Amino acid sequence: KPEKTDLFNTKLLMIWIAISMYICASILLILKIIDSGDVLKTQTIVFTGIVFLEGFNALNFRAFKSPFYKLKTNWLLLMSIIISFAVQIIIIKAPLLQSFFGTTNLTFSEIMIIGLASVPILVIGELIKILIYHNTIAEDKKNIR
Repeated sequence: KPEKTDLFNTKLLMIWIAISMYICASILLILKIIDSGDVLKTQTIVFTGIVFLEGFNALNFRAFKSPFYKLKTNWLLLMSIIISFAVQIIIIKAPLLQSFFGTTNLTFSEIMIIGLASVPILVIGELIKILIYHNTIAEDKKNIR
């Protein structure tokens, strides 16, 4: 970070608030779609949803100003996200880990619903950054004149 810039600014705070609200809304939507009626299954759905949402959200926050497609590929980040998704699926599928983590089995279709409901966080975060990126370029051009 440049020396004279603030670590937290209003734009960044607004992005964090918007994404946090989206995460909450996504979890509620997933729970509405997958109506389990079972507390353990609901906890497993929320746990899995948060892991998936935060995995995609990690891609959003690689850079606060530049869109995802303008950055170099960070293979370590991509591999860690893939591994965390795989570990999450193992946790909800393996009976020994289910008892240790207090989860229950989810069907393939339930996992797919959670995964598909998690992808838009990447798109929304990128749209926000693209708008900020274009506004920053416009402001820079304006300041040059």
